[in-house]
Amino acid sequence: MKFAWANPTVIHFDVGKFKKLGNEAAKLGKHACIVTGKSSTKLTGVLDRSIALLKKQVGLSAAVNRQRKPDISICTRRLYPNLL
Repeated sequence: MKFAWANPTVIHFDVGKFKKLGNEAAKLGKHACIVTGKSSTKLTGVLDRSIALLKKQVGLSAAVNRQRKPDISICTRRLYPNLL
């Protein structure tokens, strides 16, 4: 299997920037893979808010990986079940 992988990093830090998550993510593609820890983002509501912003603002699909060890293939399997 041949492929190219790019992992651009952009950090926006300021009051109100979180609300622009969907618009910023849409510049990078149509699918989002959220890799996070096991519980903190879920308990604080950040995970649910992130998914809502991605879906409602720009219609992005989102896969979530809440494992201890990040594994990008988990997101790939959820977003593209017929690929692997």
